[in-house]
Amino acid sequence: MADGLGYFAIADISIKYLSPAYLDDVLTVISQIHTLRAASWTVHQRVMRGEQEVAYAELRVAFLAPNGRPARQPQAWTEAYQIMVKLAVTEDQA
Repeated sequence: MADGLGYFAIADISIKYLSPAYLDDVLTVISQIHTLRAASWTVHQRVMRGEQEVAYAELRVAFLAPNGRPARQPQAWTEAYQIMVKLAVTEDQA
C-alpha cells in the first residue's frame, strides 16, 4: 500500500474451532495458498498448539487498487504466489 500499488482485504472467511486456546498458549499458524487468480487467492490456515490442531480456516483474499476496487495483482506478486502454490501441491502429494 505504501508503494501505491494496492492492498489485500479478506473477502470471505470460514473458521472451524476444534479446541479452546488460552492466553499463555504458544500457537503456530500454518498457511498454504490453494488457488491463485488474477485478483484474488484462497488460503487454508491451520492453528496448531504443538501437534494439536485447535482451529482451521479457509480465506479468500482480494487484491484492491488504491481506489478500493478489485484489480489484478502486480505480476511479480503473482509469480511469487505461484511458487507457494506449487510448494503446497508438492507437500499435499507427499
